[in-house]
Amino acid sequence: MTWGPMDPSDLVQYAEKAHHIQEHHRRDAFPGCIALVNPDSEKWAAVVIR
Repeated sequence: MTWGPMDPSDLVQYAEKAHHIQEHHRRDAFPGCIALVNPDSEKWAAVVIR
């Protein structure tokens, strides 16, 4: 099996479907990045650079 680069939107969709993680934009603090946030704890699970 070969692994290659994943499109950020695919990763976000996977996180939302599989783990109910929400996408959170912080354009003011981190332009070009999004945070994947656990809706229960409101803690960041990952940062994705677009």
